[in-house]
Amino acid sequence: MTNSIVRLAVFVLCFIPFCLAGQNTPLAPTVRMLLEGNLEYGGDDLVTVFFTNGEDQRMTAGQGGTLAVGGEYKPTGVPLLLRATIGIKYNTEAADNANINFVRYPLNALGYVTFAKGFRAGAGLTTHLGARLKGDGFVDDVKFDTSLGTRFEFGWKWVAVTYTRLTYEAPFAGSFDGGSFGVSFSTTIPGSY
Repeated sequence: MTNSIVRLAVFVLCFIPFCLAGQNTPLAPTVRMLLEGNLEYGGDDLVTVFFTNGEDQRMTAGQGGTLAVGGEYKPTGVPLLLRATIGIKYNTEAADNANINFVRYPLNALGYVTFAKGFRAGAGLTTHLGARLKGDGFVDDVKFDTSLGTRFEFGWKWVAVTYTRLTYEAPFAGSFDGGSFGVSFSTTIPGSY
């Protein structure tokens, strides 16, 4: 009798994955590691760099590229998704003899509604920690206060368009609109698409 129970248990345990393969929802919520990269542009001018050839380059408060890491949580049975990331957002100018840059560390937390075929729409909060403009002796260095803003995304699988609304403030420098439009690329580990 013990052999029969063991065989039945092995059969059931081996058969369950095939039964569940046809299900549309997983048995348990999923948690994945999230890797993200963004390219964004917008906001007020922070610095205009003038080159010896007569050209110039503007550096805006919302401009930059971001690399981030975080997590994604997908609850069972509901079309919702939560994502949180921490990253570094960097912008520099193209001069050979200077390194003027604007660095900040975005912390994002967004909730999404998911749709068929991998589409998603999300909104949430962002805060940019340690925002600092380094002038490299050509302009004054400026340390900005930590700022809280909102972030919106509409995406399909691994790509999304983004809008961030944020204001940077610094003593003696005033406030700057750091809002931006951008494109975001993301993947989860293990992958979900």
